[in-house]
Amino acid sequence: MQLLRGGDTLKVTRLDRLSRSVLHMVTLGANLA
Repeated sequence: MQLLRGGDTLKVTRLDRLSRSVLHMVTLGANLA
C-alpha cells in the first residue's frame, strides 16, 4: 500500500486478502480515499 501513487489501480481479487478485520478495512478505505 505504501507504494501506491495517484493514478495507480489497486485490484483485489478476494476481500479476505485485503484486510484482517472490518476495522482494518474501514481504515484502509479511509487511507485510499
